[in-house]
Amino acid sequence: MASTQAEADEEETAAAQLIAAVTAELLDDSDPHELADFIDRFKALAHPLRFAILYRLRDADGMSAKELSTLTGRSGNALHTHLDTLVEANLITNWKQTDPDRHQPYSYYAISGLGARLIDLAVASITHEKDVFEDYQ
Repeated sequence: MASTQAEADEEETAAAQLIAAVTAELLDDSDPHELADFIDRFKALAHPLRFAILYRLRDADGMSAKELSTLTGRSGNALHTHLDTLVEANLITNWKQTDPDRHQPYSYYAISGLGARLIDLAVASITHEKDVFEDYQ
């Protein structure tokens, strides 16, 4: 058991050293937690439904939660879990507005500047990969 724990410790040390080295190269010796923030944004973007939401918000002035529910076919927690993930990753912003007809607040969502840049990069990458793949068929 001791050798297994020692091996696990060595693996953990090697992984930590690699992460620290990559962080130093990419972020000028910044805190490794910052690298985790970047990766969390990519994880948020990598989910197909969240990607589609960002893609649609890219060309919209914003959408209410009700509009997003209709668009995605999701409601309640099933939708808000995805929206909360995008908000936490700073890819979208949200605020409350009051419905003038019913005087009830509702959530409104818009893509952030960071979200717009990331979705544009992702779309460019997808388009490029598609073109390269078509060239080899």
